[in-house]
Parts: sequence; structure tokens; C-alpha cells
Amino acid sequence: MAARWQEDAIALNPDIISILIGTNDVGAYEDLCKRNDTPFTVEGFDFNGWEQCYRSLLDSTRAALPDVQLFLCTPFAGKARGEVRVAITNRLAQIVSRLAEDYGCVLVPFDDLFSSLQQDEPNEKYWIWDGVHPTAAGHLRMSELWIKVAEEKGVNMADKVR
Repeated sequence: MAARWQEDAIALNPDIISILIGTNDVGAYEDLCKRNDTPFTVEGFDFNGWEQCYRSLLDSTRAALPDVQLFLCTPFAGKARGEVRVAITNRLAQIVSRLAEDYGCVLVPFDDLFSSLQQDEPNEKYWIWDGVHPTAAGHLRMSELWIKVAEEKGVNMADKVR
């Protein structure tokens, strides 16, 4: 995402930017471990590097678009992807929460949403069909949460629809 950030976000001069990253980074790390025949472990993931890259993205965005409202969405993973992937993704969600606080961004806790949904409907595939990609029902709940959080922060969604 960082490679395309200027073109896909900054150049559009938006009022709001919503960021949901982390899941593909964990997948890339898992793929790298498979290619290199190394263990896929929580300890092997570069959390500090990931956070620094995210901070750099936020810093450059604030510099280019000082009035943009940033919505940081926490990454999530279903149990179908295994304990290691879930553990790494949960730590990334904690980092995103801290970044939202540090940068005064709006936090959209998708990780909490899916955790709660899975308590109500224990068949995880109802919400996240492969442990990574939400179903239509999961996407609906994500959009409802995003709008709820935005409205709680005083964002008039009718003004934002173009």
C-alpha cells in the first residue's frame, strides 16, 4: 500500500481516509516463511518495522493533507487461519489502536466486531469465510460499525457521499 499511497490517497485530496492494513502483511510474512522453509512464529514478525512504516505513512499523510480525518481500522483474522496468524493480527490491532490515540485518529475496531460476532454466531465462516475475507454479512456489519463510529465522531455521512 505504501508504494501506491500518493496516487491512491494523497493525490485525491480526500476529506476522510480510512485505512485497514495488516492482514496482507501477515500473509506475506507467512508466505515468506513457507518459501524459506522457516517457522511461522509470532516472534519472527517485525512488529517494530511494521509500526514504523505505518507511522511514516501517517506522518506523510498529515504533512500533505493536514485537515484530512483519518480512520484507522483494526485488522482481524479468523481462527481458520491458525493461532499464529490470529496472534500476530491481534498484536497489529493493538498497534493500530495505539497509533489512533497517538495521532488523534478515529479508531474503527473491526477486531472487536468480529470477536463479538463470533460469540453470537460461532460458525466463523458465516462472518469470515476463509479466516481473512469477510462474507457479505461480515461486510455489512463492518460498514454499519464504520458509519456508527463516524457518526459518533460528528461526521455527517450525507455530506460525504459524492
